[in-house]
Amino acid sequence: RVLTADNMLDSLLLSETEGRIITGYYILENDIGEVDMTAQKRSTYAAGSSQNTYFAGTFDGQGHTINVKVGQHGVFGGLGDGAVIKNTHFNFEFVHASAGATACGLAKNEATYTQTSWTATLNNLYITAENYDEDCYSVFDIKFLHTIMKDIYVDISNTGFKDLTY
Repeated sequence: RVLTADNMLDSLLLSETEGRIITGYYILENDIGEVDMTAQKRSTYAAGSSQNTYFAGTFDGQGHTINVKVGQHGVFGGLGDGAVIKNTHFNFEFVHASAGATACGLAKNEATYTQTSWTATLNNLYITAENYDEDCYSVFDIKFLHTIMKDIYVDISNTGFKDLTY
């Protein structure tokens, strides 16, 4: 599915009231000037539950840039087994819901991070930020236990913090 500024939120939004495991192959065919993902919901997982919510698809930016506002749950909410995020320049603007609240870039992984048999892959990502402070997380708020990371560059130098390369 081709993602645009108009359909990205609806395509990737997790649900607070019903299960939604997002699978499939999502691509960018062009740069996206701005998309607001601050409405993203928390991920949930309980073995056997029909109420589970997380991203288990592939997001392939095909080398394009996306400027995205993110809040507490990031772009994807939480990653599930087999999730792949690749070939994308994410330029984040972090939005805090309240004083002291965290904001994260890719995913908070609140309920999915403990699944020891699950694997997620991040490959060829360039992450920049418009703003960054001690309550921001450029990749994950809570690290997904089995993450394969290759060619990830985080540049937050214009915000007063140092560059990080993984």
